[in-house]
Parts: sequence; C-alpha cells; structure tokens
Amino acid sequence: MTSNCGVEYIKQCMMESWLGRRRLVLLMMLLMITVIGGVQPTAADHVWIQNQMGETLEVHCMSGDDDLGWQILANGQIYGFGFSQNVWGTTLFWCIFRAQGYLDHHQDVFKGVNYLHHTCWCTVCDWGVSPSGFRCNNKLMAGWGKHTAKNAVKQLV
Repeated sequence: MTSNCGVEYIKQCMMESWLGRRRLVLLMMLLMITVIGGVQPTAADHVWIQNQMGETLEVHCMSGDDDLGWQILANGQIYGFGFSQNVWGTTLFWCIFRAQGYLDHHQDVFKGVNYLHHTCWCTVCDWGVSPSGFRCNNKLMAGWGKHTAKNAVKQLV
C-alpha cells in the first residue's frame, strides 16, 4: 500500500522550487536590464555652448558612445545637448573647437561623478567660448593656442 501523503508533499516541494527559480530568473533579468540599459528615463545632465568669438565657431562633441557631429555656430548662437550618465558615473563628453586664426582646441565639457578630477562640476554645464578662452559656469578653464608657423605644422601632422 502506497501512502498518498508522501507524493503530495513531493509535488508541493517541486512546485515551490519551480516558482522560486522562476522568481529568481525574473529578478536576475530585471537586474541585467537595469545595469545594461542604465535606466535612463530622462536626460538629467545638459551641456550648453555659446559662441562668444565674434565670428563663426565650429564645434564637434562626442562621448565614447555618441558622436554628435560638427555644428557651425554663428556669433552669439547657443548649441546644447542633454544626456543621462551611465550607472558607473564615468560619462565623459569632450568637444573639438575650431575658429579661424586659432589652433583646434580639445576640451572635456562634462565628466561624470566618479572621475577624480572634474572638468566643471555641474549637471547643467554652461560653456562660453571667446577669444580669451573657454569658461564653464563663468570659470576660466582653458585658453586658445594661437596659430604660428610651428604650431600650424604640428596641427597638420
């Protein structure tokens, strides 16, 4: 004679084990989606660049993931972009600036919260580019290099 009690217990244990594994798999999938996708519902950070050169300014901004292409800004014109930092806080955006009579200038315009040295601590970074240099939130960050015969050769190489 076989007892039905032992069989029912085994069925119940197997069902609870299956449901437990199913919950674990769903939890792991949710965690993977969160980490890989970075959960970025809105753009939380912004970079704004205003041309204060008195002439045309060319700007090419990019990150490790995004190339925003060349933008041509008339004097006084503002160019901006928004983004969300990655979950590791290592988002980095930099731009190449080009103006007549100046060497091309490469400038980090945003560094994430986990960089040891921040370019300009901000979630909204307002850059002004003028003949005197590059200002972030009114703080002078760098100057332009001037074209000379020696520097022009360096830039061509």
